[in-house]
Amino acid sequence: MPKDNKAQPSDKGQQGSRELYFMLILVVLSMAAIITSLFYSANTAQRPDASLIVLRINFNIISAHNWTQDFFQGNESHNIQDILFKFDQAADFVRASLEGDEISGVPIGAIKAPHLRSQMEDIGFAIEQLKKVNTDLLAQEKGSVEFEKINIVFEDDLLKFEKLTNDLATSTMSEYQDQRKRLQIFQIILLVLALGLFLVIVLNSRKAQTEKQLALSLVSEIEERRKLALEGANLGTWDWNVLTGELVFDARWAEMLGLENDEVQPNFESWEKLVHPDDLPRVLGELDASLAGKSSRLFSEYRMWAQPGHWIWILDLGKVLKRDADG
Repeated sequence: MPKDNKAQPSDKGQQGSRELYFMLILVVLSMAAIITSLFYSANTAQRPDASLIVLRINFNIISAHNWTQDFFQGNESHNIQDILFKFDQAADFVRASLEGDEISGVPIGAIKAPHLRSQMEDIGFAIEQLKKVNTDLLAQEKGSVEFEKINIVFEDDLLKFEKLTNDLATSTMSEYQDQRKRLQIFQIILLVLALGLFLVIVLNSRKAQTEKQLALSLVSEIEERRKLALEGANLGTWDWNVLTGELVFDARWAEMLGLENDEVQPNFESWEKLVHPDDLPRVLGELDASLAGKSSRLFSEYRMWAQPGHWIWILDLGKVLKRDADG
């Protein structure tokens, strides 16, 4: 029974491709979950920094206010330049938070949310107004009518400034909390998808394993029936791989020639040596015709040398089982 090897697409190969495809998706989803976790961690780490900017702005303005009061009480530990410098420092924090910069070697990320930027810009304007009013106040004599008027304006502006900073702190915290919730929801979705995909892979693998076991069981059953049929008909079999030259004989085929199975070399040449010289050309021609597709089946009768030393007639029936891309 001659045969050759043609690569055929198998369900096993397709199953392997599907599992690989699912595994790649699972890896991508897992990586996405990890990346969002890192992004979430980075953003929550920035949350105190955003709040800290507001605290530092407040600290500088409050310091300027306290130093102004000390100045009018005769405490000369801080002069006018020191007081105005505190306003400038507060303004620097505003600028850094809008543009992204470093202050005293500490990097400050730029605020991106439009409503937060707008609130920070309002604080910047309020600081400029406070500095202007405070400069006018420092030019007055304490207790004068003009001093009291300007001081009232300064206190009023200071209250407005504090409201702006409190609003920004609240908005900043709310913004990060909302972002945290969005990221957590996204993470949950990714994890659910990854878990679902993992379950699909497991179930698909189990299904493939079950199908494989059923297929093996069916093949085993068919092989057992074939053996029983051959034994019942007292027939021997041989399989020839044309590409490799390998020829496989069963025990009954060797027994018909008075040989043991291991006495026959598993190659085409060993079979040729046993065929009668007068029959060999004809038999080879019939084999070639079958391989070339000129006949659907091999039907050949010829003599073979058998032990202990005589010729016996053999009837070969067979067909090509597989062909490669070249036919």
